[in-house]
Parts: sequence; C-alpha cells; structure tokens
Amino acid sequence: MRSVTVLAACIFVLTAAMGGRASAQPLIAAGQANYYSQTPAGAAVPSDAAGNAVSPSVAAGFSQAPQTNKWWSSLIWHRYADNRFGFSMYPHPLALRTYPNGLDVGYVRNPGVYGEGYGFDLNPPTTGLRMGVLGMTSPDIRVERYGDWTVTAAWSGGGRSMKATFGHGLPFVYATISGGDAQITFNPVPGVATVWADRGNVLGVTIGTASYAIFGPAGSDWTVNPAGATSTLNGRGYFSVAALPAATAQVLDLFAAHAFAFVEDSRVAWSYNAAASTVDAQFTLTTVSKEQGQSVPLTALYRHQWLNSDQATTLHSYQSARGAMKLAAASSFTVRYPYRGIIPVLPNVGALSMTELSSLVDQSIASGLGNGNDTYSAGKVYGRLSQLIHLAHQAGNTAARDRMLTYLKQELEEWFTVGVAGGGRSAYGRIEAESFDTATGTHAISTLGSRVAVTGITGGTTLVFRGVDFGASRPTRLVLNFASATTGSGLVEVRVDSPTGPIIAGGGLGSTGGIETWVEGAFGYGGTVADTLQGVHDVYLTVTTPYAGELFRLDSFRFDRSGAPADRYFAYNPTWRTLLGYPDSFGSIHELNDHHFHYGYFIMAAATVAQFDPSWASPQRFGSMVNLLIADVANVSRESGQFPFLRNFDAYAGYSQASGHAAAAAGNNQESSSESMNFAAGVALWGAATGDTAMRDLGAFLYASEAAAIAQYWFDADDAVFPDGLTHPLAAIVWSNGAVYATFFSGDPDLIQGINLLPVTAASLHLGLRPETMRRNYQHLVQVTGGGPNDWQDVNWSGLALGDPALATQLLTAHPQYAAEGGDSKARTAHWIRSLAALGTVDASVTADVPNYAVFVRNGVRSYIAWNPGQVPLQVSFSTGFVMCVAPGQTLFAGGGSQSSPCQCVGDFNQDGGVDGADVESFFVAWEAAAAGADVNADGGIDGQDVEFFFIRWSAGC
Repeated sequence: MRSVTVLAACIFVLTAAMGGRASAQPLIAAGQANYYSQTPAGAAVPSDAAGNAVSPSVAAGFSQAPQTNKWWSSLIWHRYADNRFGFSMYPHPLALRTYPNGLDVGYVRNPGVYGEGYGFDLNPPTTGLRMGVLGMTSPDIRVERYGDWTVTAAWSGGGRSMKATFGHGLPFVYATISGGDAQITFNPVPGVATVWADRGNVLGVTIGTASYAIFGPAGSDWTVNPAGATSTLNGRGYFSVAALPAATAQVLDLFAAHAFAFVEDSRVAWSYNAAASTVDAQFTLTTVSKEQGQSVPLTALYRHQWLNSDQATTLHSYQSARGAMKLAAASSFTVRYPYRGIIPVLPNVGALSMTELSSLVDQSIASGLGNGNDTYSAGKVYGRLSQLIHLAHQAGNTAARDRMLTYLKQELEEWFTVGVAGGGRSAYGRIEAESFDTATGTHAISTLGSRVAVTGITGGTTLVFRGVDFGASRPTRLVLNFASATTGSGLVEVRVDSPTGPIIAGGGLGSTGGIETWVEGAFGYGGTVADTLQGVHDVYLTVTTPYAGELFRLDSFRFDRSGAPADRYFAYNPTWRTLLGYPDSFGSIHELNDHHFHYGYFIMAAATVAQFDPSWASPQRFGSMVNLLIADVANVSRESGQFPFLRNFDAYAGYSQASGHAAAAAGNNQESSSESMNFAAGVALWGAATGDTAMRDLGAFLYASEAAAIAQYWFDADDAVFPDGLTHPLAAIVWSNGAVYATFFSGDPDLIQGINLLPVTAASLHLGLRPETMRRNYQHLVQVTGGGPNDWQDVNWSGLALGDPALATQLLTAHPQYAAEGGDSKARTAHWIRSLAALGTVDASVTADVPNYAVFVRNGVRSYIAWNPGQVPLQVSFSTGFVMCVAPGQTLFAGGGSQSSPCQCVGDFNQDGGVDGADVESFFVAWEAAAAGADVNADGGIDGQDVEFFFIRWSAGC
C-alpha cells in the first residue's frame, strides 16, 4: 500500500460538499445504545417520487401517529405531486378510489386472469357508482382518523364537505356530509344502470355485473335520474352505500336493517391459548347508531378467518381476491389461529455426526463472517450467522460459536450506537472533532451557526480521541469533514495508541475554497499495523505544516471500511413516527418499504445473542434498541404515539404489507412472506429468550395469523382462492387486488419460488404443515425450469424437504458443488435437509402446552422437540399424552420409541405429588441447615436462588 508520508503539498481528491450539515444531532439513549432523535441534516427522508420530503396528508385535528404500509396508505402519502387523491384501494369486498368530487365504489365479481397472475381490478367497467356532495370539488384527500383495518377520509371544497368511512370486510361505506345535497353518480359501463328497487329513502341498483344499495335517513327521499340520484337527506347529513351479494328484496331488507350502524373504529386484540395451542384474535367494530335500533354492523370474514372461527354467518358471501368472504352480522368475532410452536433450531437428531457438522460450520465461515452495506444486506449476514451459531453450539465448536457471537454483537452494537460502540467510539461512525479527550498545540472549540468545530488548527496541533473501536473489520480510508482558506498546505497523520505510535492514515491538506466551505476529504490508509488493526485503540490526529496561521477547521472524521459503509446508525423521523436505518436499500427510507424484512434479521440475530448472553439483551444494555426496532414495525401501544399501531401488519387481512405508500394501481403488496415470518418468529423468540411474555405472544400472533394467510393466499393450499385458468399454483407477490407469479427483481422461477422460502430457519416449519403443498410447488418448479433449480438450489431443496425430505436428500447428495444463496450456508442446508430426512414431516395434528415445540412423524412414528428458554426445568405435555422435561436453555429431542419423562416435583418435601403450603416449613428448615434437599435448582449450592426457585414451584403447584 502507498505510504501515508506523502508530500505535504499533495492534495487529495475531495468529495461533495456537506452543504451546511449540522455537526451534532440530539441523541436518545436506549440503554447502552442510542439513536438520532431526528433525521440528520442532509440525510434521506420519506419522500415523494421526485425526491422531495413528504408529510402526511391529514385533516385538521388529526391526533394519531401517521400510519403507513396499509391498503389505504396512498390516501395519507401522496407519492406523486400531480395526484393528491391516491390510488385504487381494495379493502374487500369493496374496491374504492377517491376523486375531487367523491368516492368511487365498486364490487368486482370476476377477476382478470393473465399469464402470470390475476387481478380483481377496479376500472371504468367495474366501478359501480360515485358518492359525493352536489357541487363539491376538493383540492385533495385527507385522512380524518383510522382504526386497525378501517379509515375515514375527508373531502372539503367550495363550502361543501364529506367524510367517508370504509374498511376490510365492510360491504358498506358510511358517509356524513355538509353544505349540499348527497349525490350518487351511476357508472353505466358496460350498460345502463337498472334501479330495481325504489323505496324512497332506499334504492337497489344493478350496474354492470354487481348490485348496490343506497340508504338515506328515515323520512328522506332519493331523486333518481338516468345518471344517478340526489337527496337532501331530510337535512340529517348522513347516508350509506353498500355492495350487495345478491339483488333481491330479502337481501335489501337485511342490509337496510344494518345500514345506519355507522362504524367509527376497529380494533384487534389477541392472546396465546396454551391449552388449545392457538392464538385467539378478537376483532371488534365500534359503531354509532344513526337510526334507532341499529348498532350491529354487517362484516365479511376472509377465508383464513372463517376457516378458524365459530362465528355464525349468513347464507351470503362475496367473491374477492382472497376467495369467498362470508357475511356476518357482528360487532365482534374471534378467530382461533392454529399455532404449532416456534423453536430456534432443529436439535441434534443423529443425522450428522458432530465432527461433520463442526467441519461444515468451519467451511461456511472460512472466507470470512461477512458484512453488509445497508440494513438489508447486513441483516442477511446476521441471519446467516444466527443459524451458524446454533449449529456451532450444537456441534461443540465453541471457538467458531464464540467468534461469530462476538462479531454479531459488535455489528449490532455499531448499528445501535451513533458514534459509540460497546461504550466507546465507533471508528466507522461520525466522531465529532470537539469530542476530543485531550489536545496540544493551537486549537479552539467554536460554534459556527449550527455547527460546532475545532478551529485554529495549525502545525503542532494534536487531538487525542480515546477508546475508538475498529471492531473486527479493516478500514480502507480516513474521511475528514473540514474547511480551509489557507494559501499553503499541511500534512495530517493519524497514529494509534501513542503520540509516536504507528501511522495508519493521513495525507496532504489544502484550501477548500473558503474557511466556511466544508467538504469531506478522503485520505489514504495503510502502514505496518493497518492490515491487523482491530478492537479498541486511542487515536492521535497530528498536524504538520511550515506555514503560520490557521491551516484548517475540523468538524468531524470517520473511517471507511472494506465492503461496509462509512456510518451505520438509526434515526427517528418525527414526521412519520418511524425509526430509519442508514444506509438503506429497497426504499426502506424514501418509501418506508420492507422494514419488517430488514429489521426481522436484526431481531432474529438479537434473539440468538440473547440465548447465549442474556446480559447483552437486557434493557440496560442493548435490549431497549431491539424493542424499538420491533415497535417500529409492530408497535402494540396505542397511547405512546411514538409509532403507529402495527405499522406493517394488516391484522384483518392476516399478513403484512411491504409498501409504505401503496401508490400502485393494484394497491399494496407483499413479496417475501417468508421474510415477514422471519420477523414474527424473531419477535417471538426474542420475547421468549428475554422473559417478555407479552412480546413473545405478539410474535406468536403475527406468526400464527400470517401462517394461516400464507397457506391460502400465496400457496392456495385448498385450491379455493386462485381463479381458474392460472398457469401457476402459487404466487410470489400478493397484491391487494390479486396475486402474481413474479418478483420485483428477477424473472427466474428459481428465485420466484425461493423468495417465499428464505430465510430457511426452524421457524419455516409452518410451511411443513401442508407437506403436499410443498411437494406440489417443487414439482411445478421442475416443470417450469425443465428439470429443477439452477439458482437458489439450497433454498428450494429446503422447501422440498418439508414435503419430501428423502428426495431433497437425494438432490443435495447429487449436487455437492452447488453455490449457497447469499444469506445461507451449506452447513445450515445439510443440517436441515438431513435432519428432516430423519424426522419426517411436520405433524400438524399434535399440540403442546408450551409455545416452543415441534412434532414430526415418519413412517407412523412421532418425534417430539421442545425448547425451554426459562431458568427452571420445564415440563411439556403433548396432546398425545407424551410428556418431557426440558432443562433450562435446552432444545430437547425425543425420538421414536422415547418414553415420557415428567419433571420431578422438586420441593415436594412431604412427597404428596405437589408443592404447597405444607412444604414451605420443611424447605426453610432444610435451607437454613444447608441440607442437600434445599438445593432445589440443582446448581450445587444453597443460596437465595433456591428460595426463588422453590416459590416458582410453589406457585405452580409443583
């Protein structure tokens, strides 16, 4: 490498000017972690398509956290400057779109089927009618308020206004107006609208292939003409419109009886049901009775809901992009999602020797542990390492395990701190010049507008920064943010550990064009210790020049490193109430896309660390930052206002939404349902590992709900959702209006099918609940590729192993030279496929009374697995009657032929089969005497922990 002791007159290339970026932003502490309280000046923010910062479009008095990533998000986020009214929305069974003079309402009964997918598209032939106010022209649409799956939009213009509420499952739109008469405009395409019922205040009309009902208050009347209808509403200012499942008088009567139970809010609540091994979700609509006696609304349940609910429904249903929706009259209903457990890793089932597994782990990390330039690429690295850590531990390869754990913690800590890592300064974060610990020579600290800098620097100045953490990776250059008006030049050198220590970086420095002209200068890196420099060092920045006077002013500096960005951090954006990771990718900042995908890898990695280093995961250290990432995606506090409630997760639809703004004709979308499940499983495992049962149950809710939705809407497991005529039996992207066998990044079928499988972890076992579906999917891949995958073989074989592990093993054995997918490893693939070959397929018929378990069946013989994240032995009872006792921190495997082994009733001093009041006195007698029987936690000592353990047993009865 070129020496850094270059001629002082040599001026290095300068990068773009900083444009007055403030040198310091307020930080918010989160244990030992921290993040910016607002977006640093000059950094990317949520924006419109032209790159301009965008603010939520909300009505006056709006008081909620701005919501994104919903089916209706194009109302609140105007992505295009020339479109202030959003895009088509598909809450189902309705399809809607807003315009200056009102709301288009359609019920699309028949999908368009094309080569790679289908869509229930809202367009002129399928738009039923427009509801509005006579003479109203609004300049834009604004969000008045929202619920968990409903929203109220507001129009205002020319002294007229309208508010309309609509949402998932609602066949009605509820409107209140002022300043003019209610106006309904019929869409006559493809023929003239037919009014088949006119009851004065109630109309029944068929337009195209769909029928609608229009309801005015009692005593009002609709004036009908060929183009539509108007009404004064008897001066009462409210009306509703509904799509009807059939055009009959009886159906019209049914809807008339519920037309004025106006929905005001929608809320979901959930609980983990250990006895039934379900996650029970309660969906509640709050209504206001506009007409006496009407308080119960009509709502339609999606297929994944009514399959798992005992809610009584009518005989009526709707067609939708999610299959049949069944109509119910209910303010509240409960869905009991089947839950078949989440475990962190498949245990040792004897499929690989520990020597072989250890060797595979070593081979997988032989070329390095990896790094990433943004939240997604870095997250993929962390996901890969998370799996390898478990396998290294299982194989007894503690050296590899600890190396990866140390690296993973260093990486996460760097992201979780702004210029501070592990209690020190990150070499790759922005280090403020004025934060030096000691200094010699000429210098001063000056406030220059919004910038704080060290000024007056000249020859002989030395700034010392102690505890700079270079982590486990190698820098490639030094970057200074400085300004200079010197007519001469000087030499800047950086040494480590002492004033005379090795030089690692530096170069010539000259004028930037003015003493207030701030630029970033990139300087060379090298020297005798440069290639081996790791860990924490003191940094000495020294200046040499033969010229008198101020040479330059220094705002900050940092190091870049090989393959990784200069500065990785999180910042809170108060405009959209979101936590943004810098650098980003795939629009995760500009469009608030994919936060659950990106952050899910971080959370899964943190859950892995927590299992091996609980102190690291404590709120006082880095656990608070992990909780913030979870809250950004799936906040459960409705009161805090820091984040919106369940940003990415659509509780009623059952799955997550990836687009922040939903500015597309097809509505919102999700491509990688498996990465969404990775987030859910990460949350559940993080909650379990940290003892946070509410967090664990949140993850279980997300996981169980989305598993039910994925089976129906991505894989059409019952062959009851996708319309006839499709070329493919599965989808890669589910849009609001339909689904498609395609990705945003590739037309390769290997990737199209693999994107809903990766990352493959033990949390992927939900896909194995339908083994026949996984076999069908792989057979289709063979068909469309003419033989099988050439890319992402490991991912697709791993999916196949959930349906046919024997065939997957044959393929793995026959192709040992395959290339591992970027976020995967050959160790993980071999362990997964060969373990499943030994275990068989997932047995969905068996449940357990704990949240972390799995059951398999092979040739009629069952195997049982359970993980105990707690501090005391855990007794697990399966619905077959099999019982196992799992030690703290253990993932226990009981193969075919194993006998039940319940936990001993530790603390049962009188041996009556339970721990109760009669045992308390005996315990304390033994404890005070330091008798062996008082060592109830079996750690070899008798201390206060035994008291705690005893009372845990006492409260549980055993």
